[in-house]
Amino acid sequence: RGEERCSRPCACGRESGETDRLGVPVRHAAFGRKDMYGVRETLYAERRNAGRSMREPKVLIYMSCYNHEKYVREAMDSIVGQTYRNWELFVANDGSTDRTGEILASYQDDRIHFYNFEENTKFVGASNFLQDSMRDVDADYIATMSSDDKWKPEKLERQIEILNKHPEYRACF
Repeated sequence: RGEERCSRPCACGRESGETDRLGVPVRHAAFGRKDMYGVRETLYAERRNAGRSMREPKVLIYMSCYNHEKYVREAMDSIVGQTYRNWELFVANDGSTDRTGEILASYQDDRIHFYNFEENTKFVGASNFLQDSMRDVDADYIATMSSDDKWKPEKLERQIEILNKHPEYRACF
């Protein structure tokens, strides 16, 4: 692929020689039509080296629930019990008619942000709440959690290790 540094501001507003939010030099891709939309590519080797001296990455976790009183405590405990501690959880109870909301509200942790919908919105309200809430969080990674799932204690730690080792990866499951 023919890549070269931009010699002019592109659609994303960055000029040649600027850095991304992690302080890593940015190179803009010259992919024909995509270039006019400001598609950029980070220098992966430089990001890998820069990441070692950066702060610990923050993970934003989001979860929505509806009538999962049987499972939600186990799901929440598996998040709170993560060996990786730099995370923030946004959880929305979408009008559950069982004890799901009560169980969620029992967690007292500054990293947990809980919203309780009085009526079921078929996840439209919960989804919009979670998307709006995430916009204001300075996080490096996003993780999703189903309210009837359980994570192994080292899940986030292992995923972050993989993503930091391979910045060319865009997702890790």
